[in-house]
Amino acid sequence: MKNKNFDKLLIFKNQPEWLDKVINYFKKNKNYRLIIRPHPRDFFNKNSEVNNYLKKIDKLPKNITLNKPDHKISLYTILKDTDLVLNSWSTLGLEAGILNLPVISISKELLMYPTEIEYFQNNEKEYFLKIEEILNNNNNLFDLKYCKNFYNFMIALIEHSSIDLNLDRNRQLYKLYKVINKASFFFSSKSILKSYLGKAKDLQSINKILNKFIYEKKNVLNEIIDKNTNKTNDIDYLKAYLEITSYVLKNDKTSKLFKKVQSLRNQIIS
Repeated sequence: MKNKNFDKLLIFKNQPEWLDKVINYFKKNKNYRLIIRPHPRDFFNKNSEVNNYLKKIDKLPKNITLNKPDHKISLYTILKDTDLVLNSWSTLGLEAGILNLPVISISKELLMYPTEIEYFQNNEKEYFLKIEEILNNNNNLFDLKYCKNFYNFMIALIEHSSIDLNLDRNRQLYKLYKVINKASFFFSSKSILKSYLGKAKDLQSINKILNKFIYEKKNVLNEIIDKNTNKTNDIDYLKAYLEITSYVLKNDKTSKLFKKVQSLRNQIIS
């Protein structure tokens, strides 16, 4: 991404234009509520085009709310009662997808996950048509295929991007090594601690995965199939979803997410 103009990677001219057109869309569709939640990095950055745009807005319609960082409202409090997430390219999309909420982002290149697992659209016209379609057809039901897409990506991301370091040390021995290490710099340019601080337990396995990813020209890491991995059935995904949402919901029994989860539980029981 070095020397790239980020605006050219968006389906809109820039982020202010995106915000402006989304706000205008919901001005015309007053039966829906839009919550604008700027990233704290943008909101407190004087040079941010998002921050400068939001400052110029004098008054928003009653169905549009600006959720500022100093409101101290949890993201998950909002997500629990959300029908659709309009994401720029942040990890918010991933968090919403894990909760089985429809997501539409505005950049294919800047997104940290493949756009195929969400509802990404290639141009502005299709973007607003998809918004209309999702909002009009929203039945708040659990989507198993959507769940599998996000969970499979998360599994691949965690398994294939994590390096397990063995950092168990004898503290007394470590202190001794530090003393010797300082002295070693007088006669050696290399630190003897380099071999002591821990190595990846499974570097060979990780290298094989990365080589396969590069040479077979895969698009995303979860396209790499491990023959030794046990096949996951539908019930495993359902259990994972119910467990994750239980942490988000806690004692909540009124939100849209609760109703979705409750409906899913009833389906499993029946």
